[in-house]
Amino acid sequence: MVRTPGSNPSYRYGGWPKIQPADHVRQTTFWLGLTNARGGGNLGGCRISQSIILPMKTFSSTPSDIVHDWYIVDAEGMVLGRLATEVARVIRGKHKPTFTPHMDGGDHVIVINASKVKVTGRKAEQKRYFRHTGYMGHERFTTFEDMLGKHPERVIEHAVNGMLPKTALARTHMRTKLRVYPGANHPHKAQQPKLLTITTK
Repeated sequence: MVRTPGSNPSYRYGGWPKIQPADHVRQTTFWLGLTNARGGGNLGGCRISQSIILPMKTFSSTPSDIVHDWYIVDAEGMVLGRLATEVARVIRGKHKPTFTPHMDGGDHVIVINASKVKVTGRKAEQKRYFRHTGYMGHERFTTFEDMLGKHPERVIEHAVNGMLPKTALARTHMRTKLRVYPGANHPHKAQQPKLLTITTK
């Protein structure tokens, strides 16, 4: 009969997988004793080592851990999708190692020269923005060129909003973290924003 003190009763003569020791793995050693069929007499034994995987700790940021920085990005000559992807990542806070999905850990982003953003292919003629007046049959479509000429800030806001979760926290990000301006001037020099570099590859 096999006796394995402090282990699973179903364990018999090995079978535990070999695991390399790590921070979350603890090595334990116990004595495997062998007795005869009648339960008497010691037939010898050996030492068995097993690895027990301990639960890992996941960091969750609190309001005291969060620091909101300010970034500025120049949209002149940049592709709309590439720009919106990076802006959405920063205002949500996914660029930080302390990212916590349910906390507002994102940074503020200022986008200047929104009227000089570009799109690839034939999107300038084919891309359309939809809205509804609320009356039956009153659908309104606006092309990308018209929207960029009249309200260039809405082009970037629409693209960034499409890349964020449809939650109350994401709506807060859009309302408080993103600031878009058609030209090169902005009223946020007192915040001393840092330049946000976006790769084009």
